[in-house]
Amino acid sequence: MIKYSWVAVILLTLTSAGLILSVGYWSGLINPSFLDFEILVTPSSREMYSDEFPFSISFKITLRSINGFDNLVEMSTENVPSGLTAYFEWPYPGTSTLTVTCPADGEISFFLWLIPEEQCSLEAGIYTVTIHGISGSLSRSKNVTLHILEESQDTRLEKLVIVSVYAVKEDSQWNVTMKVKNTGATNATIEYVHVNGKPGNEFNPAIEEDASGVTIPGGSEANIHIYIPTSLFEQLTTVEIKLHTYASLDYMQIITLP
Repeated sequence: MIKYSWVAVILLTLTSAGLILSVGYWSGLINPSFLDFEILVTPSSREMYSDEFPFSISFKITLRSINGFDNLVEMSTENVPSGLTAYFEWPYPGTSTLTVTCPADGEISFFLWLIPEEQCSLEAGIYTVTIHGISGSLSRSKNVTLHILEESQDTRLEKLVIVSVYAVKEDSQWNVTMKVKNTGATNATIEYVHVNGKPGNEFNPAIEEDASGVTIPGGSEANIHIYIPTSLFEQLTTVEIKLHTYASLDYMQIITLP
């Protein structure tokens, strides 16, 4: 799209008759080199133990417009570890590449999933995955890291694994049910729950949950629920749920509201 810039020129002239105000306008094309976009990724790294597979890994990607950029951007990945498959979610996982339009002077967000293949096993180490965004002659990239740790039960205080998660629409709310298992050596107590980075009471209407204060002993599991009012999000919206424990550890899960 061709971009124009308009500038108003105001001139005050002192004459014998007094001040004379003159107004003029100038217009011209914006230099296309000023149009740009940037890629933001949250989080920039994930840390997992080698025995946590076959659970999927997700990253939230945001494309942000610079100087009114509003063109198509083709997203892709590089250096995905063997045994994992990269899928972009729009609005659900299924495409290895994705073409989206970046809104002028705005941003758009979606998710990248790294989904393990059957019987996937990654050796301990640090893996770097590159996320590419290309629009014409513009090419931007962002790296994310996977830090795979050796299984070491003796050195861990807790380890929550989200075994399953699903959402059911019930009248004016979605009931999100999460089955959470503590495979660590000690008890894990959930301190609070955030949805899209915010506590439930900051939404209007508020998001209710029964997870805060729940203690899951080592080797045990529990079902917890998050109740999301349907007025907050549209159908097929993807939300991020974060469980934070008193051990200052975070466990995140992405779900698409049906």
